[in-house]
Amino acid sequence: MTTTAEQVARLREHGFGMLPLLSSPSYMITGLHFYRFTRDRRFLDTVVIRADDFTIASRLPNSFNPVFPMGESRAVWSRQGELIVVINDFLERYYRGETERTQSRFQGELELLRQLTQQSKVGATNG
Repeated sequence: MTTTAEQVARLREHGFGMLPLLSSPSYMITGLHFYRFTRDRRFLDTVVIRADDFTIASRLPNSFNPVFPMGESRAVWSRQGELIVVINDFLERYYRGETERTQSRFQGELELLRQLTQQSKVGATNG
């Protein structure tokens, strides 16, 4: 069985940046948002993990328009579903054989992710 933390580590190994998704009004972490521009900067790859059974991965054209910053941009590819299925399909499709093998952004990153996952589960059952 693969854990959320292991999938997060896989994305980080491929150079994805990571941001927390916060709920309102409690501002608890309810998910994670990953992002990475392709090497040629033509596309932006994003992965949103809300739960083990709700993950979305997308490849979008890098076509930000400052006049219409929230304007519609159609994904080149997108998939929604279970964490392991979506991440495997996404990485196999676009990152096969390409791993940056970057060092952890800071000491103890994987342990911090485990703690955040536990806190969000506890918050969900208490909330």
